[in-house]
Amino acid sequence: MEAPITSRLVLRPLLPEDAGALFALTSDYRVARFMRFSTQRDPADAARLLREYTAPGNAAFALLCRDTGSFAGVFIFQAGGTAGEYGLSLMLSPSLWARGIAAELLEALLPYAGEELGARVLTAHVLESNLPSRRVLTKNGFAVEAVLHFPDCPDGLLVYRRSLDKSPLKGVRFP
Repeated sequence: MEAPITSRLVLRPLLPEDAGALFALTSDYRVARFMRFSTQRDPADAARLLREYTAPGNAAFALLCRDTGSFAGVFIFQAGGTAGEYGLSLMLSPSLWARGIAAELLEALLPYAGEELGARVLTAHVLESNLPSRRVLTKNGFAVEAVLHFPDCPDGLLVYRRSLDKSPLKGVRFP
C-alpha cells in the first residue's frame, strides 16, 4: 500500500528538509496550545521534534495540499511501548481547521495503520478543551480511556483508544 492520498491531501514521508515548515506550525500559538509542548521559539526545537517523529518504528507524514502542493501539516503514528500500539499526532495549519480534514485523514489512515504498520491499538491524547478533535475521534470509533491531570495543564488530558482488532471475540463493532 502506498502512502494514502485523500480528496484534498497528498501524504509523503516527513523529511529533514521539512523542519522549517514544522517550525512554522510549532511556533504558532494556535497550534502549540493543543500539543504537549509550549510554543517553540527556536527552529532547533522543531528539528529535534522532527527527529523524534521520524525515529525507527514510527510512521510520520508531511501533509501537502493536493491542489497547491503547499505544506499543510504533519500526521504521526508513534510506536508505543507495546507491540502493535501506536499513538496518533496531528498538527494542521490553522487555515485548514474546521474543514473536515482531520476526519478525512483518519478515514484514509486507519486502514493504513492496520495493514501497513500492523497496528492493533491506536491512542490519542487530546485536551478537554479541544472539542473538534474530540468529536473526530469519537466519530471514528475512539473512546475515552482515561483523564489525566497535570499542574501545568488547566484542562484535563483525555486519553482516547481504539482497537483495530476485528475479532468478534473482542466485542468490537466497526461501522
